[in-house]
Amino acid sequence: MVGQLQGNLDLQKGKQDELLQNYRKAVLSGFADVEKCARRHPPDGVAREAASATWVTSSQRAFDISEQRLREGTVDLVTVLQTQQTLYQAQDVLAQARLRARAGDREPLSGRSVAAGCEAGGSLQCTVNCRSRSGPRPAAAVATS
Repeated sequence: MVGQLQGNLDLQKGKQDELLQNYRKAVLSGFADVEKCARRHPPDGVAREAASATWVTSSQRAFDISEQRLREGTVDLVTVLQTQQTLYQAQDVLAQARLRARAGDREPLSGRSVAAGCEAGGSLQCTVNCRSRSGPRPAAAVATS
């Protein structure tokens, strides 16, 4: 009787692992599809920021779920770390999109580009913008990279 119960428990754990692997595969496939689509159809600044915000929201939800499942013992720490890394990437992309949108809003008013301000040794925002452009970088940005 005990052996039969242990066998059933092992069978159910195996089924659970199989379902978890199928779930992981579906999530990774979904991310790959989104990346392919985003490369084919690059959005404008406002749409990019909105899409990035949506990605942050869904990544935060996935991270919260993975943390909960870690506490329940159904996923391992590596899975949680991967979802956390995805969340951080999404937050970084959102911050970059917001910086680009803000810099783009100011450029016509100032009469000079953000890169020109960086050449003159601009602010931290200027340093961040220079890192995302192919133009010259200020000495502060070179020293911290």
